[in-house]
Amino acid sequence: QKRIRKEFSQNPAWNQIKAVRLNQVHILPKRLFLYKSNHNYPKSLLYLANLLYPNRSAGNKVAVSD
Repeated sequence: QKRIRKEFSQNPAWNQIKAVRLNQVHILPKRLFLYKSNHNYPKSLLYLANLLYPNRSAGNKVAVSD
């Protein structure tokens, strides 16, 4: 994640994107999103719901470590 965030902050092309400038970019955990995630599908959806709707998903937090 550090390498990706560094790329976002130092590459002028990425800085043209408003979400990057406002630090609103989320790095998705590879355990849920990089590989075929059929068995993690419910956790993946909950993880995205927590990011997109943080006030609506109370009690449904997904803890993920890479």
